[in-house]
Amino acid sequence: RVIDVTVEPHVGGVVRIDVDNSGTRVLISGQFLTIDRPNLLRFTWANSNWPDPTSASVVNVSFEPVGDDETLMSIEHSLLPPAEFESFDAGWTLTVEQLAAVLDAG
Repeated sequence: RVIDVTVEPHVGGVVRIDVDNSGTRVLISGQFLTIDRPNLLRFTWANSNWPDPTSASVVNVSFEPVGDDETLMSIEHSLLPPAEFESFDAGWTLTVEQLAAVLDAG
């Protein structure tokens, strides 16, 4: 469950998400590396509960027009600790499904 979100949408700006993970507080933090509207967001990502919480991964979110009224959003999360692959795959899938539901609701 997300408790708080801070986003400073400029290169060098902060990305911070405070999460309650079944009673355990997890801080997700990062920094925007690229903001190329409307094509690409790129930012670092670190989790406070990783074995090395100072290690950072990189998230690329790209947007590509498809037809007149649709956009293909692709998410690539690289440099993850190997033990986190399955968890993040499931997490990103859930996040995209929630975003789609919100967008479909108008």
